[in-house]
Amino acid sequence: QEDGIIIVATLLLFPTTAALYGVFRMFFAAKEAVEKKAMARGRQAERERIRKEFAERGVALTPEMERILSREYDAG
Repeated sequence: QEDGIIIVATLLLFPTTAALYGVFRMFFAAKEAVEKKAMARGRQAERERIRKEFAERGVALTPEMERILSREYDAG
């Protein structure tokens, strides 16, 4: 009977490990997606703040400055 318990426990170990791996993988993928979205919102807010500061001071953005502010950078 003890051998049967060990065999069943060993057989249950593999699917449990696979399920936990899947859960952790999904969790970290969701976490990364949320972080990327937050960073993109932060970059956009900072760009708008820069545009607003220039507008308040009456400085027109040059085409080069506008291109730089509109550029998307890879965060990784």
